[in-house]
Amino acid sequence: MSRGLILCITIIRNGTVKIWSCGTQECLSTLTPDSGKVNEIQISSNESGSGCVVSACERGALTVHSLHDNNSLLAQFQHSSELTTCCPVSQHYLVAGSVEGEILTVDIRNTSKPLTVHKRSNYAVSSIVRDQATNRVWCALRDGETFSLLPSSLSDTTTDTTADTTLSCDTNLSCDTTLSAGDCEPICSFAAKNSVVMSSAKDRIVRV
Repeated sequence: MSRGLILCITIIRNGTVKIWSCGTQECLSTLTPDSGKVNEIQISSNESGSGCVVSACERGALTVHSLHDNNSLLAQFQHSSELTTCCPVSQHYLVAGSVEGEILTVDIRNTSKPLTVHKRSNYAVSSIVRDQATNRVWCALRDGETFSLLPSSLSDTTTDTTADTTLSCDTNLSCDTTLSAGDCEPICSFAAKNSVVMSSAKDRIVRV
């Protein structure tokens, strides 16, 4: 929702993103990240009601476009490999996953390099979601492994973008934060809310 409008966002195979009004069924604008296929989009909003569209792209770009101001490009981070998924964790911080298994945290105020790079395996990151109730970031890999990270230091109250902000593993979970091991079925989709984590796999089973 954006300033009273209910929006729908679609991805087209040619790499463009369209923003629609659900009420009028009108295409309000078209975004062109210009970095190959768009693998995932997320909407990030703040308390003022403004928002942005975050795109993870085939050619390694992580782009942030405004939902207002003629959909201007607010920030762009360029990675060396394909980005498969993305997740806003606050107004200024994003987490993205790559096809090579890297999980990167990015400050959109300074996109020259990632704040941190976390890697557990060479399998692609299939999904990243944030549980707002616990502030945990849940990650799923293509081999079926799921685990959580706790970006406790990524706070919008931090103004020093060069500060040492680490993305540390959450030691409050058993099995070294891993919910399922790498020999499980590949994860198709993933969701987390109020400390409940749900995943669907190619074996047609939803796990909670």
